[in-house]
Amino acid sequence: QLFGSSELALRLPNLLALVLFLFYSARLLRPLPPWLAVGGFVVLATNSYMLELFTLARGYGLSIGFMLLALYHLIRAAQGLRRRDVVLFNVAAVLATLSNFTLINVHLAGLVALYVILLARVSLGELPRKRLWPISLTNLIMLVFSVAVLWNPVRNTLQFNALDFGGKGGFFESTTYAWAQS
Repeated sequence: QLFGSSELALRLPNLLALVLFLFYSARLLRPLPPWLAVGGFVVLATNSYMLELFTLARGYGLSIGFMLLALYHLIRAAQGLRRRDVVLFNVAAVLATLSNFTLINVHLAGLVALYVILLARVSLGELPRKRLWPISLTNLIMLVFSVAVLWNPVRNTLQFNALDFGGKGGFFESTTYAWAQS
């Protein structure tokens, strides 16, 4: 109500997410050799299919911007074991999921990838096992936070059958069957 329903007001969050996407693209590519980082950034910044998602007022751009923010902090958490990065990964993943529920897979895959990397580092002797406890505790707290935030929106969406592919049997009967067939 504050900004009205003009096209600019409806698309402004996605345009701001484009800035977020470009900023974290540059931060992700910065450790690479300069020729590869510049080339990668040009590919990410000029991909017409990706950029089109930022022009729509449907949350796709928001979800991709927050997803890249989550990916950046996931990588930093796996490298440096800083609690701040674990918290920022989970918060960004929740925001990406709230923008587009299909990104709940990114959140779950990120959690699995983090622990696969951490356990690999422990088994290679790069990381003492006792360093896993603070990260795991922080991650558990953030997982409870994530479930608390996402529970009602996902439950309401499933309850009103808003995730189906046009089937009449409900989400699990129609949508999961269509996914399994494809």
